[in-house]
Amino acid sequence: MTEADGRDDWATLAAAGLAAMCVVTVDHEALGHGGMCLLLGGRVTLLSSSLFRCDVASPLIDIAGPASNFTLGALALFVAAVLPRGFPLPRLFFLLVGVFAWFWEGGYLVQAMATGKGDAYFAAREVFGSAFGPTARLFGAVIGVSIYIAALRAAAGGLLSLRPDGKAARAMGRTAWLAAALG
Repeated sequence: MTEADGRDDWATLAAAGLAAMCVVTVDHEALGHGGMCLLLGGRVTLLSSSLFRCDVASPLIDIAGPASNFTLGALALFVAAVLPRGFPLPRLFFLLVGVFAWFWEGGYLVQAMATGKGDAYFAAREVFGSAFGPTARLFGAVIGVSIYIAALRAAAGGLLSLRPDGKAARAMGRTAWLAAALG
């Protein structure tokens, strides 16, 4: 993660961000949605970095991607927190996996509730039917904002544990995020 002179190796930070993004994407689309599709006896008909289709329709498939990412995020943040300080690159990688997973699901939940589209919206509408009105959508959006804020706090705390200098910690986070976003 660092060069001999103590400066951050930006290529390594970018690679960690890109790798974390790939793990989170595979978890959501392939393991979450795809795994549930297969468990329900379906066949995957479309799988990409942002789209998934199964020949079986079920709210379980819809919610499996977000649930898998939320679980992965929690596990990754736990691993990042318990890894010894002598392992900064693995700590950074698990931190990034955790916060990217939670940023995705928190932001996506807000978007889904606002637009009436997306995994969480479709699953909730199917499960709650006509009871899933504007108040429930607002509640879902508030949960999404809460998840996003939790991810922000985890990112800030985790980056500061790696680089106590706030400016250096923010630069690390921006580099990893930019590489992930471009990926």
